[in-house]
Formats: sequence, C-alpha cells, structure tokens
Amino acid sequence: MRRLALLALLVPLTFGDAPPAHAAARCEVDRDSARCEAFGLSWRAPDGWELVAERAYPGVLLSARDRTTGARISVAAQRLARPTTQVELVEQSRKALRSAGFEVGARTPHATGAMVVALTSPRGQGLLQGYFLGDQAAFTVTLSVTTKNASAHTRAFDDALRRLSIPAAPATTDRRPTHDRVPTCDELLPRRDAIGRTAAAPTSDAAAPTASPVSP
Repeated sequence: MRRLALLALLVPLTFGDAPPAHAAARCEVDRDSARCEAFGLSWRAPDGWELVAERAYPGVLLSARDRTTGARISVAAQRLARPTTQVELVEQSRKALRSAGFEVGARTPHATGAMVVALTSPRGQGLLQGYFLGDQAAFTVTLSVTTKNASAHTRAFDDALRRLSIPAAPATTDRRPTHDRVPTCDELLPRRDAIGRTAAAPTSDAAAPTASPVSP
C-alpha cells in the first residue's frame, strides 16, 4: 500500500525538466508545525497527527501520520524549470497516474486555491491529492488511506490544505479557482463506480456538486 501511495506522490514531481527537490531542502519540525526555508513553506499538521520531516525521497518534504489507522498526509515540492499553469500541472499528473493504472477523478477547485483530484490505486487504496502552484515551484498535499476508512480523514485532508502556507504565485497564473461552488472533501472521495466513468470522460473541470461546501 505504501509503495502505490508513494508512486502517486512522486508523479507530480516529474513535471518539466527541473530535477526534484533534493533531501538537502530540509524542514525544521516543532511538534505539529514545520518550516521549510528552501521553499518558503510552512505547515501545521492536522490535530492529533504525528508530524515528521521526510528525507528518504527527493521532493517529499513532510509527512503526518494518524497512529490509529495508519493514514498518511504528505507534502511534496518541485521547482519548475519553465513557466506553467496550475491546470497544466494537474493534467500532466492525471495523465501519468492513469497510465500507471490509477482510477483518476476530475480536477476540482478547493477554497484554498488548490486543485483536488480523487484517486483509487490498482489495489483499491483511496487517495486525495491537492495541487498548489507557488512562486517558481509546485506543491502537492496527498492523503493516502485504505478505502474503508477514507471518510474518516477527509476533514484532516481539508485542514492540511488550509494550513499550508507557500509563496504566492505570480498574478498571471491561474492558481485561484474562478468557480462559485467549492465542494467538500467528502464529495471528492474515490468511488470505484463513479470514478470509472469519470476517468473515461474528457479532462475538463468537474461539474459542480450539490452538497454543502466545507466551512472554513
């Protein structure tokens, strides 16, 4: 399960020609908070999750784990070799993950400005992935859980997105969504019957759901 989650986490870091961020881009962790000076990034883990600095995999900066279920939320970063848009970044990642055998949902805007994609691994593991475009770097926040307890962690994933602070992208990019309706993370959970149909559809923004949005 960990290997497939790692694959989904590292795919977005292959964008463009820039090498992945090296382990030298270390983060200072103080209890549930962390600061990564190399990227101007700060993050606070969801309440009750154990936060550690990751150094085993290039580009993966931080990881928080729920001790009860083993669910994990990871933060990764990649410097960009050329100008890009948030949509271009997400679409390349969706294409690569689909080629690797993942069931891939449509990109959906989040209130933080992230684009969120729901995934199901070839072994049925549920993932949620949030993409941010910052100043000369791309960032991803990935929740990986077993499908049966995914619903228990959507709030933690929402908190993880809201607690990430990065340098703002230039005003000319499309980092901020223009949609009026922002879905809840529960609405984005991988459902094998629904995502199978979504994966075959054109790669356009998802239609607006009808449930209530997440409150800040």
